[in-house]
Amino acid sequence: MTVVKTTTITTTITHRGDGGGQGAGDGLARQRTHPSARRSVSRSGLRLALLSLAISSLAGTADLAFTAPAQAESAPQKVVQGKVFDEGDVAQPGAIVYLKSAKSDAIKSFIATADGGYRFGQLATDTDYTLWAELNGKKSATKTITAFDSKKEFLINLHLK
Repeated sequence: MTVVKTTTITTTITHRGDGGGQGAGDGLARQRTHPSARRSVSRSGLRLALLSLAISSLAGTADLAFTAPAQAESAPQKVVQGKVFDEGDVAQPGAIVYLKSAKSDAIKSFIATADGGYRFGQLATDTDYTLWAELNGKKSATKTITAFDSKKEFLINLHLK
């Protein structure tokens, strides 16, 4: 992977005291960055960077990598999966499986596959979840997954009643 280092260029406009205001007549230069000068340099620098990127990508020398912060990569996650059955242990394709977050009250849903399977991945480990399934007016018992459970993968089969 190639690491690209960027630098920001700023320009300053030097203004000498000329008799009015603080520091007047002291012969020392005061530096001010004029807003329009800073903006135009930033825009031209951006244009130059985009042009360089376009040329290098056309030449096949651009090596871009977009990565998430290291903290996000190392954050552990939970996975909940299983199957939905009726009272006679027959798989129930098309059943809707719900997963509710206790932290945000957001509800995710999954339509069971042909074999009755469902899967919820990338779940936060610091959140409690409630899980249940519904189909044609029948509902399964509610299952709870707590943040205190250190397991990362849960296999939970739901039975409609």
